[in-house]
Amino acid sequence: MIRNYYTIIKAINELKSLIGCKIISVFSQERNSIIIEFIDSIQVYYVQYNISSQNCSLFINSNFSRAKKNVIELFQSVVGEHLQDIQLIENDRIVTFSLTNTDLVFYLFGAPKSNMIAINKESVIIDSFKNSKKLIGEKFEFPNTELIEFSKFPQETTLLDSLSKSNFNFGKYYAEEICSMLNFNPNILISDLKDYEIVLINKESYELKNQLIESIEYYILKNENNKIVLSLIKLNKFPEVVFTFNSISKAINKRIVSEIIFSTYNKEFKDIEQRISRLINKISNDIQISRQIVGDSARIDEYRKWGELLLSQTILQIKPIEKTLTIIDYDEKEYKIPVNPEKTLLENSQIYFSKAKKEHQKLEIRKERLPSKIQKLEELKSTLLKLKEIKSVKELEKFKDNIKNLIGRKMEDFQNEPSAKYRTFDLGDGYILYVGKNAQNNDELTMKFAKPNDIWMHARATGGSHCVLVIRDNQKPPKKILMKAAEIAAYYSQARNAKYVPVAYTLKKYVRKPKGANPGTVVIGREEVIMAEPKLPQE
Repeated sequence: MIRNYYTIIKAINELKSLIGCKIISVFSQERNSIIIEFIDSIQVYYVQYNISSQNCSLFINSNFSRAKKNVIELFQSVVGEHLQDIQLIENDRIVTFSLTNTDLVFYLFGAPKSNMIAINKESVIIDSFKNSKKLIGEKFEFPNTELIEFSKFPQETTLLDSLSKSNFNFGKYYAEEICSMLNFNPNILISDLKDYEIVLINKESYELKNQLIESIEYYILKNENNKIVLSLIKLNKFPEVVFTFNSISKAINKRIVSEIIFSTYNKEFKDIEQRISRLINKISNDIQISRQIVGDSARIDEYRKWGELLLSQTILQIKPIEKTLTIIDYDEKEYKIPVNPEKTLLENSQIYFSKAKKEHQKLEIRKERLPSKIQKLEELKSTLLKLKEIKSVKELEKFKDNIKNLIGRKMEDFQNEPSAKYRTFDLGDGYILYVGKNAQNNDELTMKFAKPNDIWMHARATGGSHCVLVIRDNQKPPKKILMKAAEIAAYYSQARNAKYVPVAYTLKKYVRKPKGANPGTVVIGREEVIMAEPKLPQE
């Protein structure tokens, strides 16, 4: 809530301490952030204006340090002017800095609506951080925003929505606090409220508004999902107080830093969770296949039997005429044995004995490895449960170090995982689909990542992402898996809005890139086409 109406009021009260100071520089050293450097007779002050949706704010940054390079100078026309007044437009999140000859206007709505502009005393825009070519020279007019009472909203509006946007200017979280304090369902419709309930909500809302205006302590709060907010009061839905401040600027700055830390934690957590989950799926599939093989040795017996029957024939040096040889055993049972007409009966028998031996060796290896795979699966499942108990970046870093051996390589290599480079979809039954993000990414996915027998997909006759369905052990995927993959390929194409899209697919070995072709351009052969509805899984 760093751009909440009441937070902005508090920030303006602190910013007014800079009235009389001179602007000596306006610059940017990171995306979507502007710094205004002020000076009085003794000290330098930095006012930071952030435009991004998550961190949109205006405050004094007492911990700011100017970079030595990669700094862009902005709004040169206001350098040297003095700050004379600061105002908040009533019922709106627009702040004005009145300077000697110019006004700076800050929109605190979050991207893409936020912007900083400079206007002269005739209200003509003379500079703009965004859309300068379009805006410079235009006449500027302040909006006249009128807010109504929550009970006057359309009757089908929910209590939460009406309180958020009403003349109390609460926003979502403070509106939720009113509902929580009064034990009202936030989704109740205005039409369902009784008169005495409206009176009660109004009374509680005026009291909360006064608390927000009069508050002198500001909080960084956290809920059970580790989401953090800045609040001027304590909130029922965010029971944990992480930090307390008596400066709103310091509170805003801390919330921004905390949000960055939380985003880092969230990304790291998801990376580790996905890595462990993929290993669990892979090992579970391996165990399932191993158990099936171990429980069924009929294939080995069949190869051995065919080899013995071929060896029992009178003339072993002849070559069979057909590709299938019918032999009746001593027990008068008939066997139809596939053979290679280019090889003698003796050579064919030796092939089957060799196959029986190899299958037997594979069977013994799987028997030997099965217990360790089962043990590793249990360890991974236990590790995943422990991961879900971790709540901080510091604990996460320690956790990563502790599980390096279990996952088989350094956690720092996550960024090299396909899931970090490409869009990734688990289609079930052990099948993973990888989807390119742009032309260069498509090239890398198709020409470097995909293996010859993986299935390559692309929406036919239209632009779109390359898609690679990874095939393991040369097993042909079921039709339902192919259809899921085709639906995703259709979704990530320029024909996304069509009811059905033809999706071409083939083995990657039939896909080639012409010499000198643009990134993402390929030629395919032996293609098949499937009609698919553009959608993502579980849509």
